[in-house]
Amino acid sequence: MHHHASLRVLVASLLVSAAFARPAAAQEPAAAEPSVPAEPDPVGPAEAADVTPVVEEESLPTEEAPLSDVSVSLRDNVKRLPLTEAVELALRRHPQLVAARERVSSAETRVGQAQAAYLPRVDGWLQYLRATENGALTSFMGGMPGFTRVGGSIRDNVEWHHSFNNFLVAIIARQQIYDFGRTAGAVGARKASVKVAKMEEKLVEQVVVFGVTQAFYEVRAARETVRVAEEALKNSEGILELAAAGFEAGLRPPSEKARAEADVAAAEVALIRANLELDISRARVANAIGVAGQAFEPADRELPQPAPVAELDESVDIALRNRPELRAIDFRREALSQNLRSVRGRQYPDIYSLFGVNSRGHLNANHPSGHESYQRFNWNVGVIVNIPMFQGLAVRKQKEEIRAEMRALDGDQEAVVQAVILEVKQAMAIVRAADEAARAAQKGVEAADVALETSRGRYRAGLANLIELIDAQAAYVEARSQHVRATYDRHLARAVLAFSMGQSVPQSP
Repeated sequence: MHHHASLRVLVASLLVSAAFARPAAAQEPAAAEPSVPAEPDPVGPAEAADVTPVVEEESLPTEEAPLSDVSVSLRDNVKRLPLTEAVELALRRHPQLVAARERVSSAETRVGQAQAAYLPRVDGWLQYLRATENGALTSFMGGMPGFTRVGGSIRDNVEWHHSFNNFLVAIIARQQIYDFGRTAGAVGARKASVKVAKMEEKLVEQVVVFGVTQAFYEVRAARETVRVAEEALKNSEGILELAAAGFEAGLRPPSEKARAEADVAAAEVALIRANLELDISRARVANAIGVAGQAFEPADRELPQPAPVAELDESVDIALRNRPELRAIDFRREALSQNLRSVRGRQYPDIYSLFGVNSRGHLNANHPSGHESYQRFNWNVGVIVNIPMFQGLAVRKQKEEIRAEMRALDGDQEAVVQAVILEVKQAMAIVRAADEAARAAQKGVEAADVALETSRGRYRAGLANLIELIDAQAAYVEARSQHVRATYDRHLARAVLAFSMGQSVPQSP
């Protein structure tokens, strides 16, 4: 249950990440302009603090290798592949999946261990004992220290201090006949445990596939953000040319040229940060696939239209049927039921057959008693019935323990059902919000584009100052960045919904 709970926490974190993770804006406006607020720091695991400093440290410029050279060298080693191939690679290589499959194999071997009780058991015995004589002729009792032989009396001419070399060689076969469900219950419980392990493997598989899908969408969004930053830098350089031309003609004050130069510098910084975020996103893809030593990014393909989603009630029903966590609880209940059957069988007799052959005797050469060495061959066959009379109430307490675990499992199942319903509702709300945000972002880009062109024309005509044009440029960059994020949020939100329903995550072509 601990492993299952940890995955449940991961599910919740993925939902939160998909809903709230945002990259930094493509361009930071100057701090002196309050009309264009700075983009807030991103929230969520997509900006994990334990990742960013490592990449920044590797990208530090030196006298021999400027920042741009380092960034280019990092991108030269990136392998491009479609999402379907990345998912297949992750399903083969991801260490969490490898571990989950080994747990399934371990559970399957425990089935064989329980089934071994159906097969005969054969033991060989080799015993040697130096002991005094009591007439029993090497009938050993190895399980009772201090009592090596039983029965009989000392033979003639044998003194109490005379000792002999005794030996025993035996083969004993035992076959279970009937045990009133002990073995059958144990085997059934192990088989149910295999099903539980397979459901846990299925959950890990869904988590891995979702992680790869999320990482791929983040890379594609980061690439679009780089394009926005490049366009913003180009526009800022154009504004600088206008401001410089106006200053040289004596139509603009020198402060406008200086302000335009500062805006170009800010655009360059924004482009550097966008490229850094792209490099980090590529590293996250490799980590999601399970091969952190390499770098991957999506192949250049068009993003498909967002798929339609089912109604809320239908989505909840699908989730309750498909979620591996809920199916695993059903199999755990089956395992407990089989364990209860096995425990009940311990109240009844255990019937088995025995067959054995042995050779035993004394080695008495040159012994003072004068007795010669001898050897005897024996065999035995029979049926043994072991009837439990009183076991200290152990069986009763074991049955009470299992029934309590079954009741606790009912409570766990209800808690998981409620959590699944909440996750589906939350994912559905994220999908609807993402669709609305994408439509609003598209309108924002169109309006910001008109405002920028208008401000550029007014500035050329001398009807507007540089601050108005820079504000329009910053608003346009912000609108483009929001549109990029909203576009990929629509697809990622649908991946979250499919994941919450226990289905395969939708993949781009």
